[in-house]
Amino acid sequence: MDRFTISQEAYHELTQQESSLPKTYFVESCQKVIDALWKPTRTPGFCPGAELPFELLLEKGNKRTCKIDKEPLVKVKVSGDRARMFHTSSLFVFSFSLLDKGQHMLSSSGNHTIALIKGNEDYETLKLGLKNVRCAINKFIKQGYTKLMGISETHLFLLVAMGMKGATSNNSCIWCLIHKKDRQATLLTFQILFAIINNHVTISQSMARQFGPNWTRDLGCQYPPLFDIPLENVVTVIDEVHLMLHITDTL
Repeated sequence: MDRFTISQEAYHELTQQESSLPKTYFVESCQKVIDALWKPTRTPGFCPGAELPFELLLEKGNKRTCKIDKEPLVKVKVSGDRARMFHTSSLFVFSFSLLDKGQHMLSSSGNHTIALIKGNEDYETLKLGLKNVRCAINKFIKQGYTKLMGISETHLFLLVAMGMKGATSNNSCIWCLIHKKDRQATLLTFQILFAIINNHVTISQSMARQFGPNWTRDLGCQYPPLFDIPLENVVTVIDEVHLMLHITDTL
């Protein structure tokens, strides 16, 4: 019913024609059980949406409590993506998965939806709509026993989550201050990446971004990051084709 947006009245008429379908009262009872189990609430902000408690989802997904004395470290991947539902509206989906599950995290059952927001994928919308989720995630990070890795298939979500400008800005790289005109210089690019990976002082200090209170003063940055995730845990798996499609606002 939810997948094809069929009302209960229409489903009741279908059950009258097809005896193999579950009866309406049985479906309604299952919906009540699910609603009582998860208890979804409305997301804060001006955009309509729904969210689930991150602590409960993490405990259910991990199948063990998240207390520090029992589980000192939980590796979690958070991601977000916008799905265009109609020409005039879109739906932003924020989810997480456990990295300890291996290949299971790549399947649909390994990804757990935290919040759904009907609105654009911009900084103000996510800042207000994900207020409760952000507080819960940052709380786990500050407690020191939950390691979060911001991995997303959309470069736009990473830019918004890190409070940066658009992908067409001069300094749109999340990890370094390289200018967009110098990206085609492969020798310089590999030198910077090599310095960041190996913690070389010469190039790394001058070109690598530093996560801290002065983040908004860096080139290409506009707002404070939404999540307290270190830069070494922020990874993107986007390819060049999808990046160009997002830049041209085609995808």
